[in-house]
Amino acid sequence: MNREITITRTQSVNYITTEGKIQPTGQRVENTYTQDWDTFCNVWGNINNWKELDKNGKLQHTMFLGGACHKKRNDSNTVYRSMFILDIDNKEGDELITLQDVHTFLNGYDYFVYSTYSNTIEYPRFRVMLPLVDDVDAKDWKERQEDMKKYFSPIANDPSCFTLSQGQIMPCYPIGGGENAFCERVHGVFFDLDVIPKVTRRDAVIDPLKAYKTHTYSDDVILDFARMVAKNAQGQFNRNDTFRYACWTVANGLYEPDLVRQVASWDANTTPEQHIKDAIVKHAHYNGNNYHLGWYKQYQDADFWIRHAPKAEVFKFDQTFNRFEHAKKEASKKGWEYYELSVGDKFGTVHSKINYKDGDIFLKADCGTGKSWTMTNDYSVIVLSPYTLLAEQTTKKDPLTKELYPKNNIFYGSATYDQAQVLLNDYLDGGEKNKAALNYDYAKMTLVIDECHVLYNSSNFRGKAIAAVMAIRKLFKRVIFMSGTAEPEYFSNVKFNQCIRVCKHYPFTKTISIFDTTNPQGLLESKLRESDKNGIVLVNNKDDIQELVSKYPHLKFTVITSDTKQDSVVKSLIAQSTVGESDYIIGTISVVEGLNFADVMDEVNVYILHTDQTMFTTEQIEQVTNRWRKAGKINTYVFRMALDTSNDAYIDFSEASLTGDDYVRIATENATIANRKLSKAMDKRAFKNTYRNTCFTEMIRFDSAFNQYVVDFQLIDYHMYNVRRSNEQLDLQIYMFELECYGFQFVDTTYAYSLDIREDKAAQREAKKLREKSAGVTICEKYDPVSGKFDPQAVYTSEENKLKSEISKIAGYGDRKVINDVVIPNLMKAANPLKFLQDIHFDIRNSKEGNMITEEIKRVYAQLEAGKGFITNDEKSVLAESVLKTIKLQRYDDELHYAGGKYGKYVDDNGVLVGRKSADAFLKLFVCYESYRTTKERGIQSVQFSRTGLV
Repeated sequence: MNREITITRTQSVNYITTEGKIQPTGQRVENTYTQDWDTFCNVWGNINNWKELDKNGKLQHTMFLGGACHKKRNDSNTVYRSMFILDIDNKEGDELITLQDVHTFLNGYDYFVYSTYSNTIEYPRFRVMLPLVDDVDAKDWKERQEDMKKYFSPIANDPSCFTLSQGQIMPCYPIGGGENAFCERVHGVFFDLDVIPKVTRRDAVIDPLKAYKTHTYSDDVILDFARMVAKNAQGQFNRNDTFRYACWTVANGLYEPDLVRQVASWDANTTPEQHIKDAIVKHAHYNGNNYHLGWYKQYQDADFWIRHAPKAEVFKFDQTFNRFEHAKKEASKKGWEYYELSVGDKFGTVHSKINYKDGDIFLKADCGTGKSWTMTNDYSVIVLSPYTLLAEQTTKKDPLTKELYPKNNIFYGSATYDQAQVLLNDYLDGGEKNKAALNYDYAKMTLVIDECHVLYNSSNFRGKAIAAVMAIRKLFKRVIFMSGTAEPEYFSNVKFNQCIRVCKHYPFTKTISIFDTTNPQGLLESKLRESDKNGIVLVNNKDDIQELVSKYPHLKFTVITSDTKQDSVVKSLIAQSTVGESDYIIGTISVVEGLNFADVMDEVNVYILHTDQTMFTTEQIEQVTNRWRKAGKINTYVFRMALDTSNDAYIDFSEASLTGDDYVRIATENATIANRKLSKAMDKRAFKNTYRNTCFTEMIRFDSAFNQYVVDFQLIDYHMYNVRRSNEQLDLQIYMFELECYGFQFVDTTYAYSLDIREDKAAQREAKKLREKSAGVTICEKYDPVSGKFDPQAVYTSEENKLKSEISKIAGYGDRKVINDVVIPNLMKAANPLKFLQDIHFDIRNSKEGNMITEEIKRVYAQLEAGKGFITNDEKSVLAESVLKTIKLQRYDDELHYAGGKYGKYVDDNGVLVGRKSADAFLKLFVCYESYRTTKERGIQSVQFSRTGLV
């Protein structure tokens, strides 16, 4: 077969300046040409035409794209593709993909194969050019990218080759490597894109037969929207933008030249009336005739969709979905026991019917079923809770006197996770504390781990306490993991003998409005000003909470955070399960920790605010919404940070296919490798300190009891949670499906965006910096250098508490003189006090335990400096590259571990520094220095081999 194909040639990746430095190009298009396929293959099939280049020459070699592109190579400038270009990059540790594998997979098709620059006999690397029957438009290509990736995955192991504008280097080979270069033309038929099956994303979660409802906006809403855009964009549009706006108005049923006149800058050639006439004729031919209300989001008022979103109408994500039928079907499929509670029933009505097996049991019962209360009143049960407040609420009573047992005491049946270590220590010491209390026979009792989702949804939540909880499981007859939102597969180190699902019909309805916005706080404030109902506001940042409270003094807020839970007013509200006289309960994630509000109200609100640092999961949305127990209707508003769609982004969901077992297997291999390296290390203490950062990425930890690295199941569980959280934030279908399983109905807030209030954000950032800098001074005033303690009577801000925590870590090394003479005097002068304390902590730890990387930097620096007193910037790059290569050779045996380490981002696969500033960024993790400059040379001098230079 033969046809005309299109090739675009672009600039190389890099170029060499007149000073001999390698700099990136703009990858501008040099020319686009067409050529028949047979001629193309004949020209490219002559290896004598290929270039023989060194590595620098390769990076300066012309690139090409198998399609049409203009100006500069990127997705937005690519018009269409004429062919697939599949990269087969075999490497050590991977299963080899051979040329025969490719021939078998592409049997019957016409294609051209040629070897790439890095091809070797041991690890063949080559490229397949597979022409298409017809050119594929950019839009169609991008829609099918995931399908392409899945279809060609048996042979194409580099997913980037399916990027629309992906460029490849023209055929070339290394100096002296011509004998390994090869190419081959295979005759057949051209490939048709329709051969690739369309994959329904998330078909494992989303039923393709579901019926979805779309909302049609009223004429008044559309007219208000158009007038708002005309007002906010007044006089800003050139002729093209004005015609585009005219198309938008006509497509939405508006034919008013006045709207077009308002947005147009002066144009003598085309009147607004003419724009409308042209739009009537041509609008259907542009933009896929899709003129939705998200087009002009940058010109929207912050509260437009708050004012116009439907107030009463709700819809279901899936019209046919019934959450009870779904839960029952899921339980049957997985072999779980299933129970269903009516509106008036509590968990106690089924508790006595369940035949609990011995061993580990998983119990998922909807929020608000009374499962914690039921377990509290079962005297054969010890209840462990993650928080003190919960432990106090589940305190048991003496069955005879009805008096409360001591609070938060594990030997009286109710305590926090922290007390698991107390029980374990007592058991190992003979059980004297247990005998002095109720003398439990653990082998006959049940341990209930309440709110077990906390075991995986917090990366830094009392790791030792959780480890102790998992350790004492073996002492009990049975252990029940209990939650309203968790799933058994979320616990990688537990094999459950029995799983139980309990669903409840709620006495209230739950609606949810999901707003994707660039200014979530502005939209939240707009809703607060509008509402006259009581509500909960979930904001996981204490500074943002304080800002909201101070901004609206006429509203009565009760602040609930970890700092305020001991306040008498707050404790009273919690004990009485009421919001009292408050308009709003506002707090961090502490709001969901054992708080229930039994106030009888017709309608209440829940506001959930996302920030740059915090994205709340569907689990947390369900948990906080169900704090209201006796409301008639609960309106939940989620203000999410909108994804930046101005740049094309490739979202890889491949991690979602990995299970906890996969990560356990990988971490087990990592632990084996780490133990082998530890056994070879001369200075084992320095090795462990150096390897500390790598443990997190490799999901292992050092177990001092066994003196070896072991799998860190907590890290695996948290990582899996993080993957689920990321995927549901990126995929609205998953997000809505999970919420519908919890019983939510949706309010239509399609294209609900608001403007960025940039001045406010900038002012907030500056105010935060000032607070942090000020805390560096005030915390020193509250420190007593004689006793080495902080003033117990003083009140501490959140910034001061962070600094206080870091100083306590430094004090743990037992050298008060360092704190008095080095830390405190310099802390008062630090521009960023928290970073200073983290750096000085790093330096102190390294000075006591050693650090191999610092020693390697010191060794290589001494060679380069050679008594000069300085090294040049070029030598600084040599220093960084040399040390990074040593890390790769000595600490990471293969590409898997090298990619997982935190230092891999500074160099490419060849050990060459990535970017002009990578040398500084890497070296300043371990050393500090001053600039050296003369009329002829620039470099660094006065190197101190620690981050701060103070230790």
